Amino acid sequence: MAKVLLALENLKLDYKPSEVFPNRVPVITPGTVIRGGIGINIVPDKCEALCDVRLLPGQTKEKVKKQIIECISSIQKEEPKLRFAIHDLVYVPSVYISKNERIVQVLYKIARKILKKNIKIEGSGPWNDTHFFVSEGIPTVTFGPEGKNAHASNEFVFIDSVIKFSKICVEAAKEFCSQNNV
Repeated sequence: MAKVLLALENLKLDYKPSEVFPNRVPVITPGTVIRGGIGINIVPDKCEALCDVRLLPGQTKEKVKKQIIECISSIQKEEPKLRFAIHDLVYVPSVYISKNERIVQVLYKIARKILKKNIKIEGSGPWNDTHFFVSEGIPTVTFGPEGKNAHASNEFVFIDSVIKFSKICVEAAKEFCSQNNV
């Protein structure tokens, strides 16, 4: 399993750079969970490892899975006793909307006005709920208050940022809904 996980860590997945994610590459995080063995002095008969794979626009689950199988199969040539199976646990597709979507433009304009600074429009990393909506044709934006230490035990947002974010949401909703006669 160690050889498999190291090979997956070094696997360069095929992808085309994306305008939406200009400085990102697809990521494999091998061995986020590993199970096997019952004692330190007993060679386990099997080992399981969970891996997290984050796709970018243009990549498909099938093509990435094929690359992973090819990678592990090449190890199998050196380790003929190696047997493996791949099971999908969860699939979240990579999605994005155009910078020209009206909701993006409205939020951009209002955020610049309230925050009094230039706003960077860019893609949000995979694994958020936008895919549920975008996959159904509903333009969706990931946007929120400023903070630090995302996904850490001391993650936080700045209180003044929450207040400004609330104002942006109210103003953007008023403008967006008035343009749509809602």
